[in-house]
Amino acid sequence: RQSQYGERVCILAPPVSTFEAEVQDLSTSLSLPIHNEEELELLVDEESQGGASPVFTHCLCLEPYQIMGIDSYAVAIQSLSSSSDGNVSAKRKVKRNKKAGRQRNLAKPFYVDFCPSSKTKMGKRLAGGGQQGGELLLKATSLGRNKGSTVCDLTAGLASDSCIMAAGGAASVNMVERDPIVAVLLKDAFRRMDLIAKNDLLSSKGDEELIVRAKDLSNKLSFEENDAVSVAQRFAQSKDEDADRPDICYLDPMFPPRTKSALVKKNMVILHNLLETQSDEDTEQRLIKEAELLNAALFAARTKVVVKRPIQAPPLGGDLVERKPSNVIKGSVNRWDIYVL
Repeated sequence: RQSQYGERVCILAPPVSTFEAEVQDLSTSLSLPIHNEEELELLVDEESQGGASPVFTHCLCLEPYQIMGIDSYAVAIQSLSSSSDGNVSAKRKVKRNKKAGRQRNLAKPFYVDFCPSSKTKMGKRLAGGGQQGGELLLKATSLGRNKGSTVCDLTAGLASDSCIMAAGGAASVNMVERDPIVAVLLKDAFRRMDLIAKNDLLSSKGDEELIVRAKDLSNKLSFEENDAVSVAQRFAQSKDEDADRPDICYLDPMFPPRTKSALVKKNMVILHNLLETQSDEDTEQRLIKEAELLNAALFAARTKVVVKRPIQAPPLGGDLVERKPSNVIKGSVNRWDIYVL
């Protein structure tokens, strides 16, 4: 079976019979093949030795998820490219690993987590109400001052910014994502967040705080698997402006290629590489789509549109968009272009 990813993504069968039904459901819903670890290793070895492009670049897998007495799983994405060895050719890496008698050093599986431990960087940001370290995102959206605004994150991706906005004062954050695999990761994060919100097994004060945070995010976050432009156009055509149109539209589209890959976080590298496997757009096509997205958001939002960009990148849509940002908030790596309506 072929999906929109062609043959680039597969599902990794669990080593034991645990969650077999869930793996099969995942395969059916995404039309992706299931392979076990041995089959994938053979495929990678054959491709590397023959100098061919890899059949599979990523796989979905089910990782154990155990917290506060909850014994479940998390749907994760894993890159099948080696996580080290720099620019050494795949053929040399395979030979080196075989000679050393070790398996390939793959990147760790990554899953979206709306309720991370407060010991993690993201957990600290959420526990602090999005105020940890002075969030430039909240300054750009004015959520720190204007609590109660509704937000539509039209390009949700891995939802980090959506969670920060929800924790930082937004009344609601509706996330929109069209990519089916990313959508699966987000839906699974909602499932696990719901398990935590409904859990009553407390063993520490930290557990109680996590449950409160999960309940708060559950009340604020929503998700729609759809095209961002279509959703924005639907808002713009809404007759009941107060009930339907968001106060703020937030855009964090796929960044243009960077020359310094070290600036991209590991989880974003996985996302970028995954989406690049299905995109062969040239610069002109990308700019046309960016302009369409921004113009649609400008008609959809009631008060402002906020766009996240690399610090040196041109405004979204380039010269194809006549309207220029009303204000810009700059960080060390990224900036936020603000279009006040």
